Amino acid sequence: MEKDTKTHIITVALQLFEEKGLNKVSLNEVIKASGLSKGAFYHHFKDKKELTSTCIHYYWEDMSNNVVKLPIQDMSLKDALSMILQQFDEAIKRINEGNDNFFEMYLNMLYSIRNDEKILSMSRNYFKKFKQKLSDCIKKEIERGIIREDVDPENTALLITTCTEGHGLLSSANIYDSPNQKLEIIYDQIYKSITTK
Repeated sequence: MEKDTKTHIITVALQLFEEKGLNKVSLNEVIKASGLSKGAFYHHFKDKKELTSTCIHYYWEDMSNNVVKLPIQDMSLKDALSMILQQFDEAIKRINEGNDNFFEMYLNMLYSIRNDEKILSMSRNYFKKFKQKLSDCIKKEIERGIIREDVDPENTALLITTCTEGHGLLSSANIYDSPNQKLEIIYDQIYKSITTK
């Protein structure tokens, strides 16, 4: 029951942060919306900073697990890039729907990665797994003769990951019109530069 209460508080807080903005939500609002007493809340969190850090950890872990579950290593690179593009499109739509609150939470998440060892470790592990899945996919495509033998799978996986993440950050800030189309062009350019045809 204790873990369920903590998860309930996190879920309520994330919903409020997304609706109103991280800096505009007070602890009293979270407590009231959760339907718990102050004592029950403070049993799990000592202050808003701890709640925010826990929420970001929970959100990042959930998002990371969803991406790491994708069977990228078992797909052709072309299909893997299409799947990543679809995930990217869904994430950008979510960020750009409605208001800036989700974007604010995303920026706070990036800040927390730098300043919270637990979230930093989780993030490094996520990117390591994601890069490895892409690298395995590329290795299989080399074995099939689709990608040139001189292509380094790990560096190419890093290039794809870096392009995706950087483009995602710029797209979240509304730097690009039609961000999905632009990322598709980037992927197409990378794919053409490494394939044998």
